[in-house]
Amino acid sequence: MTRMDDIFAERARVLAEPEERAALHGRTLDLVAFEAGSQKVAIEAQYVHAVVGRAGSTPVPGAPDILVGVINFRGSILPVFDISRALGGTGAMDGDCTIVLGEHGPEFAFVANAVEEVSGVEATQLHAALQTENGTMPPSLGVTRSALNVLDGRALLADRKFYVGGRSAGHT
Repeated sequence: MTRMDDIFAERARVLAEPEERAALHGRTLDLVAFEAGSQKVAIEAQYVHAVVGRAGSTPVPGAPDILVGVINFRGSILPVFDISRALGGTGAMDGDCTIVLGEHGPEFAFVANAVEEVSGVEATQLHAALQTENGTMPPSLGVTRSALNVLDGRALLADRKFYVGGRSAGHT
């Protein structure tokens, strides 16, 4: 292969990527990694408002299984979800911490285990993640070589399953 062939092959690869992944090209992602059930996942740090000890959530009668309950976070009532169920897990997760997410302010939270920060992951190091056709799993930016599934924070915050009463959980 000539240098020209290499350049065209790289351009074709970048153009073939979904628009969201192409926008990441050349970026370094600061991530917060955690365990959700048996999976290792991460989300961009810009969407994480706080990581707090396991907050005792108040159950909501008649709520779907994915909703663990609600918490009072700094004066705002936030829904708390079982992210392992959203990722296809079957059993209820009893996480040791609560991760509060939002783009401009706290919107919702989920339970997780073993939170750790991972800095400086190059977006080009992410491999395309498998997506379910019916959209049951949250969208992913990709998977690292060490099998860390990097969730798409913006898409996660817009996902309808994390809405309560037809509005985003954090927009009261």
